[in-house]
Amino acid sequence: MRKRFLSDLKGTEKLAKTIYNEDGRVLLNPGIVLTNNYISKMDERGVNIVYVEDEISEGVEFEDYLSDKIRQKCKKDIRESINKYLQTGKEDYDTLIECSQIILDDIMSNKGVILNMDDSRAKNEGLVPHIINVTAIVAIVGKKMGYNVMKLKDIVTGAILHDVGKIAMLRDKNLTLNKINLIEEKTMNEHPKRGYEMLNKLWSFSSVSKIMILMHHENSDGSGYPMAMKKKDIHEGARLLRICDAFDNMMIGNSESKKPIPFNQIIDYLKFMDKYFDQEIVSILEKVIPPYPSGTVVELSTEERAVIYKQNLIDLKYPIVRAFCDKNNKYYKQSKEIDLNLNKDIKIKKVLEKVLEKV
Repeated sequence: MRKRFLSDLKGTEKLAKTIYNEDGRVLLNPGIVLTNNYISKMDERGVNIVYVEDEISEGVEFEDYLSDKIRQKCKKDIRESINKYLQTGKEDYDTLIECSQIILDDIMSNKGVILNMDDSRAKNEGLVPHIINVTAIVAIVGKKMGYNVMKLKDIVTGAILHDVGKIAMLRDKNLTLNKINLIEEKTMNEHPKRGYEMLNKLWSFSSVSKIMILMHHENSDGSGYPMAMKKKDIHEGARLLRICDAFDNMMIGNSESKKPIPFNQIIDYLKFMDKYFDQEIVSILEKVIPPYPSGTVVELSTEERAVIYKQNLIDLKYPIVRAFCDKNNKYYKQSKEIDLNLNKDIKIKKVLEKVLEKV
């Protein structure tokens, strides 16, 4: 399978990866032909990216850091929990904590876990996929930082509850989950403090989880909120959450953009904005993100075209590729598999969004 932008589809492609709705129900199954009608409906939902099957990417598998089963279960359970609170005012933290533990368990069971990010979610799904992604990214980076199981439990709890203040603001204004954009920015900036105040009265949550919620929008240079703290005073868990939260927000892109920001550009931004983000943690995040996700089509220094076949856990900068055509765009009868870690004289020159049809 390989990633394709919805705007580049011709209406003849075959879907490779299931499309779900915001409640985790299946909308389109793998194998279905993505006709213009389906493309139009996905565009209406805010889906910008799909994964398709074709000859170029045959045998390529998307190496998601969460299983579809767990991702969709958590999406359904979290959405139901939030909607219940919005309707009744009854807080349901247990469901969210259970989801954070399921996510953590799945990540801990995968020794070679990497952030091969699935960026095919719909923009109008909003807060719930963001909560799941941030929780998973925090767990993966925290694991890479060497945190023990108890500390990991505390930080994933802080991560899954980091926007609980926003949810309370929705209830204040009698708004539904998909209307969160109607809350004014000035009011929204109070959500870390609001979330902290909601949980601080509950003994069942650790001080680490609470302080992460309070400080997750503080910046290293003191320009953040709500307390304008500087790096030395910001809890490490909150600095980690700040980076993972920003990363996922940039992953989905803004409402005007049809295409999300590439992973490497997000990392470049996080590095450039060192006045905001802890650079030691940014460097760890970079180590678990493949610069070239599986299924990406690239041009090699040999001028051959290739698809990223597998990630190389020895060094993510040097994946295993399958070269499928030469510099003259003549397709090989059989693709050539190249481990770039064993052939470092061969470089990836650039990513190709469009590929010439086989002739």
